Amino acid sequence: AAALREGCASCGELENGRATKIPAPSGIAGLDLILFGGFPAGRTTIVVGGPGGGKTVLATQFLVNGASRFGEPGLMISFEEAPSALKANFPSLAWPTDAGTGEPGVHFVDGRMPEDMIHAGSFDLGGLIAIASSIVKKYGIRRVAIDGIDALFALSEQPSERRREILRLLSWLTESELTALLTVKVSEGEVGQPGYYDLAEYAADGVIRLKNTMVGELLRRTLTVVKLRGAGY
Repeated sequence: AAALREGCASCGELENGRATKIPAPSGIAGLDLILFGGFPAGRTTIVVGGPGGGKTVLATQFLVNGASRFGEPGLMISFEEAPSALKANFPSLAWPTDAGTGEPGVHFVDGRMPEDMIHAGSFDLGGLIAIASSIVKKYGIRRVAIDGIDALFALSEQPSERRREILRLLSWLTESELTALLTVKVSEGEVGQPGYYDLAEYAADGVIRLKNTMVGELLRRTLTVVKLRGAGY
């Protein structure tokens, strides 16, 4: 703990008028060391990476550890996979199978949009945010993971609509003082390159990029902390 405090000189001080808080640990020892104790509490971090980079596993483990080890209820909103598919991964990853049903627990919301809504051009997150807000209040949710937010971007070809709804989502997370992870899937060649998710990266408090690189016959996985407001970066 002392070493982490030495590495995080700004912890507990004011940053851009906002007081930093005790970090929300991921429960992943090596990652928490890199992050000086965990993700900045009450802030939003974007996790960007290619297919198979570990984005969903990281986001889910953040919630499971928060509920089972740190007493912080979690909420997973998935825009790609059904909640049942996500829960089915728990046993193989040695996660407690009751983390999705017990208190404090991890709760799930299916954010996938119906095809007819997509074709009709409807793009409004108001209803989804209202549902999530109700769950947050009912169960005292402290951590939120939004998986596959790139699928959300794909619902509209209008930049103004994407901007409006992404900012609405980020504003809700900030106003609710939730510690949140948002995952964005891009192709390996696009990791670290400008893309349609730039607005989310710019507006969020933190950005972490996961990348898979072939080195000879070996696969090297790297994690880069691009920015992390409130954590000494």
